[in-house]
Amino acid sequence: MWYRFFFLLHKFTFAKLFNSACLRLSYLAKIIFRNVDICGYPEAISVEPTAVCNLHCPQCTVGRGELLRKEDFMNFSLYRKVIDELGNKLWYVLLYFQGEPFLNSDFFEFIKYASGEKIYTATSTNGHYLSAENCEQLVKSGLDEIVISLDGLNAGEYTQYRKGGDFGRVVEGIRRLAETKKKFNSKKPLITLQFIVFSHNEKSASRFKSFARSLGADIAELKTAQLLDLKQISLLPTNRKFRRYRVENGIAVINKKLKNHCWRMWHSSVVNSDGNIVPCCFDKNADFALGNLNESSFVKVWKSKKYKSFRDRVFTDRNGIPMCNNCTE
Repeated sequence: MWYRFFFLLHKFTFAKLFNSACLRLSYLAKIIFRNVDICGYPEAISVEPTAVCNLHCPQCTVGRGELLRKEDFMNFSLYRKVIDELGNKLWYVLLYFQGEPFLNSDFFEFIKYASGEKIYTATSTNGHYLSAENCEQLVKSGLDEIVISLDGLNAGEYTQYRKGGDFGRVVEGIRRLAETKKKFNSKKPLITLQFIVFSHNEKSASRFKSFARSLGADIAELKTAQLLDLKQISLLPTNRKFRRYRVENGIAVINKKLKNHCWRMWHSSVVNSDGNIVPCCFDKNADFALGNLNESSFVKVWKSKKYKSFRDRVFTDRNGIPMCNNCTE
């Protein structure tokens, strides 16, 4: 969607361009020469407003009740700390990791603060909190993009995975947000509807884009499912186009061969609601926490020996890192 590129281009500064160039050159040098350290700072970051959710999706760490860290809410001062440190380098902030972002009472302030720093702001939600008031706040906040999960074209399909969800409420909220954008003559936020393809809903995948357009969405994306329980192969669709796994001896195995390098280790990072900094979105339980914002600055953690050691491990023995074995990068 060209709007996404257009909105991102509006965040341009020469400082961001220089930082992105440093990242790419040092990443290439790392692949070729190996004994190279990172140059620059993340150009994208995920910040977790909360690890609490209202749904119980069966392949989600929170939904399965398997989140071993505290189900916390990030406070605004901690969020502001990381934005203040990285703001002149960041192109993109995703206000989501685990949990439902709208449950954080400071959520709209998070958006406004990053938007005010010329950063592309996006979030991901299950869509149950798109009330008239919240839709108006979203449009006025400066949010660039909202990703809404809608894994079905009817209540029966939808609730097979979105346990505790209300299909009608989500659909009504999407329409309401589209109408609110029209009311204020705003192109933002881009409404992206995301459809995770499972065995129970794959027959509807071909009709999803037209359904999304009928609701007023700007973008419709089909996504392959990530399994936390690799024995749940019955969830996998029959169409291999929508599968990131093959099946071996009754176990789902990632299709893509892991290589000893990863761009995510260079261009982005994740900050949990409790301030822990983790290397990427596959580290749900902060098993590889590299530092904490309550105890240090982000820059110190990013340049620390611990972070460098983890990056080096990815470039030498990525197969030996458990979370990497379920990654498609």
